[in-house]
Amino acid sequence: MTRLFGRPNPSRCSSVVASLIPFVLGLILNAQTDLPKQETHTCAIYGRVLSRATNEPLQAAVVRLSDARRVREDFSDPLFGLRARSSNPDYVMDSLADGSFCFVSVKPSQYVLTASKAGFLDSSYGSKGYLKTGAVIRISDSEKSHAEASLQLAPLSGIVGKVIDVGRNSIREANVVAIKQTWGQGRKIFMPVQGTQSNERGEFRIGKLTPGTYYVYAGPLPFAGARAGEKQFVRTYYPGAINMRESIAITVPVGEDLEGVIIHAQTADTFHVRGRVEGSIDHWRGGLVTLRRVDEEAMAVVVAGFSNIDPDGSYDFAHVAPGLYALTFRSTFGAGRTQIAVKTSDLVANVPVVGNGEIRGRLVVEGRQSTGISFDSPPRIALTTADAVIGPSYPISVDPEGTISAHKISPGKYFLNIVLPSGEFVRTVKIGSTEVTSGEIDMSAGGITEVTVIIGLGTSTLTGIVTSASAKADAGASDKALPPVHIMLIPERGRTDGSDIYFGATDDTNHFAMSRVAPGKYRALALESFDTQALQNPGLLKALASWGTQVALEENDVRSVDLQLISSASLEGLTARRVFSNNLVSLP
Repeated sequence: MTRLFGRPNPSRCSSVVASLIPFVLGLILNAQTDLPKQETHTCAIYGRVLSRATNEPLQAAVVRLSDARRVREDFSDPLFGLRARSSNPDYVMDSLADGSFCFVSVKPSQYVLTASKAGFLDSSYGSKGYLKTGAVIRISDSEKSHAEASLQLAPLSGIVGKVIDVGRNSIREANVVAIKQTWGQGRKIFMPVQGTQSNERGEFRIGKLTPGTYYVYAGPLPFAGARAGEKQFVRTYYPGAINMRESIAITVPVGEDLEGVIIHAQTADTFHVRGRVEGSIDHWRGGLVTLRRVDEEAMAVVVAGFSNIDPDGSYDFAHVAPGLYALTFRSTFGAGRTQIAVKTSDLVANVPVVGNGEIRGRLVVEGRQSTGISFDSPPRIALTTADAVIGPSYPISVDPEGTISAHKISPGKYFLNIVLPSGEFVRTVKIGSTEVTSGEIDMSAGGITEVTVIIGLGTSTLTGIVTSASAKADAGASDKALPPVHIMLIPERGRTDGSDIYFGATDDTNHFAMSRVAPGKYRALALESFDTQALQNPGLLKALASWGTQVALEENDVRSVDLQLISSASLEGLTARRVFSNNLVSLP
């Protein structure tokens, strides 16, 4: 029987005290953990980072507070880096053990709050669905203005399945790869993102995947070799296709594993593809020949094989499965491409080689009679690849007289990128006598390409105000302050890579002003959020532009326009239809 009262026992007292120590420490720690909540008046922006799957706090998540105007108005120059239009710094801290964070001394401005942690998807405060840009937090006075902004991070996803043969036997040590469909430079791109090997039971799990649409294939390990005279295990796309065109794309959900992906591995007779690189040894010495399925050309890394060039210009690919292939050669002196069909026997095919090309031309500034060109800062011009996922880029020199030139350019298609000082704009680009509006230059034939760039003087300014349907519906609330929103100007005759889209943002009074805009016809939109990568989808961009207000700007023009806010919900529905529909998932 336990005695509740009586003379104390020293040993029992010490054991009781010892047992209370963890309890007391726990109270102290809990009190310390709760401090941020009790003293939030000292924080300009505070909150917690939680797991979306378990709602548990996440420690050591990197929480970043970035100036919203820089996030929305910066543009990425593919060759010359990021040009910031705001001097406000980023504020960065790690979340504490309870997931809390607190930014105390924050310069008054508008901010975007993001969090990241290994094993989780990055998240922006207020972001919705697949739209990556989140809500904007306005801090007008860090001593008086406070904002609570918690974030949830979703775990990365996975694909779980099995590789089996026609007899439903497991295939071990198969190379299994997930390829994500995305958009870039106005075209589809397929990027191998994660891979693994099947185990002794043929099972596999590909982890660390972001949500989205994927193609999955299984194939023999690279350089695994093959036995002559037997059908070989060849690269097979889910569920059992030997080329990507006939495969089925799968959609991976947010923060979950997609299970039951069974790949029925195919076998086929394989053959040699042999041949020679044509042309001068000066074009092909030190080069490399690659063999790639035609339906995989919009994909980085994955190739059917590499072959070094022998001293006599010959090459040989072994173990090539039937299919339609692109045979490509590239060296520092030239390049070539031809298409071949492998059917039921060995094939001999030669690769024609074209020598490197060059750019010659000039800049012409309208309204200047002198032959020389004068800018406060010199224009920057470059070529970036337009017909490859990964490819070369070349700077173009500009002399004081306006002559432009570039040499030793590998044959192919390129985007012409021009960065001009303030107040100037590119009016026209001509290849020979033909005007180019897409921004692309085709130099596949090598040789000399004559380029003329006509520069106009006198950019324009567009101002305006943004209202929302909900604000108009509220009596007397037509002037209700909206959270800062994104302004977008989409040219009616735009470049295929989308680099001529203008971005801006509203201020505290729902007004915006966008300067240094090239004259032309545009569609103007006010967006609550958007995904810059999705804007590389021409179908989405065209549909989005149809929602905009038409604006025509003349040189040195100042115009004003009223825009109605397009909500994230509306844009998310459009994005889902355009990005993840079967029509756009299917291959070209």
